[in-house]
Amino acid sequence: MNDIPGFQELLKSRLILHSAPLGNSPSTGTLIRLAFTSGDHLGLELLSAVSIGAISAALGVYGTGRITSLSVCIDSISATPAQIAEALAGFDTLRSLYLLQTPGRGSEALSAQLFEELAARPQVLRRAKVMLAGIFLAALRKRFWLPAVPTTADAVQVVPLDVCPSTYSRSSRYSRGAQPTIPMVATSSSCTAAST
Repeated sequence: MNDIPGFQELLKSRLILHSAPLGNSPSTGTLIRLAFTSGDHLGLELLSAVSIGAISAALGVYGTGRITSLSVCIDSISATPAQIAEALAGFDTLRSLYLLQTPGRGSEALSAQLFEELAARPQVLRRAKVMLAGIFLAALRKRFWLPAVPTTADAVQVVPLDVCPSTYSRSSRYSRGAQPTIPMVATSSSCTAAST
């Protein structure tokens, strides 16, 4: 099938148009892998509706290369945050997770709930780099993203400091008037202003 010119793009366009009826079978997983895999990355962010079973089937296809990176729009997954986190925890080859949200979405609650579920399974955060789009959306809107700290004791230890956007006020630089709050990105060695 890979010898057919344009096969992957043709299959990808068909699955994007008809993603809602995709099932959870191994054949569905194989089709998804054929259409959306580029090297060791499985890019499902273009699917408008997909079940967690279909994602699991695609990640678990036997006899194909390892998938170490996954990108998906979490709004399009028909599952609870707990089900998503549980499924992702079951694939120990994943080293990068890009959990995106639909542009224009008014709330980052789904990202926050998913992070809390991932924090309850610290093995995922220990082995994989996790990027949640809701963090950055909340920072742009100047809102708290995760008002409550997760209750898992290990969660604080496994989340690296360089992925937690914070707000830092440079009061010494401004002697009069309003004190601007400058978005900062904290790293383990220093803080640098985030470009806007």
